[in-house]
Amino acid sequence: MSSPLAFIFDMDGTIVRNHENHLNAWKLFCQNHHIAITEEELLAVFGGKNEDILQKVFVHKLSQKELRQFEEEKEGLYRGLYKPYIKEVEGLSDLLKNLFIAQIPAALATSAPTSNVDMVIDALDIRKYFSCIIDATMVTHGKPHPEIFLKVAECLREKPQNCLVFEDSRVGIERQ
Repeated sequence: MSSPLAFIFDMDGTIVRNHENHLNAWKLFCQNHHIAITEEELLAVFGGKNEDILQKVFVHKLSQKELRQFEEEKEGLYRGLYKPYIKEVEGLSDLLKNLFIAQIPAALATSAPTSNVDMVIDALDIRKYFSCIIDATMVTHGKPHPEIFLKVAECLREKPQNCLVFEDSRVGIERQ
């Protein structure tokens, strides 16, 4: 690849270090629902859409109503745990400012729901640097399916091969 024409950032674990908060929220959620699951089992599904994780955590098939209810419950736990501690990874603001000054578009492609995206990017005051924001509510397939990255590239009006992706999770990296 020559110099990238656009930058795509994942959110959780990439622009903020919040995996411990998500893990603790999942543990609390599972405890509240009397679900026996190991930390290793939870870590194996990190980075995907909540819907996919919930279907793996529960042994029976969940209805769409149950999925939405459980997703909001888990994410509410997460937001309560993380909101007081939101902090960007070192150098993020400088990188985003430099991309903005150089007129290189940046986008956010995350498996997080809109409420989490809003909480994080507004707390960090970085919304203005993203030309496009695509979250879990805007795609049908979770990572590692390439849909979210293709959608962001389309939003940026750029070929996927011209985009540099910053991603931390195993399921997200599988599609890079």
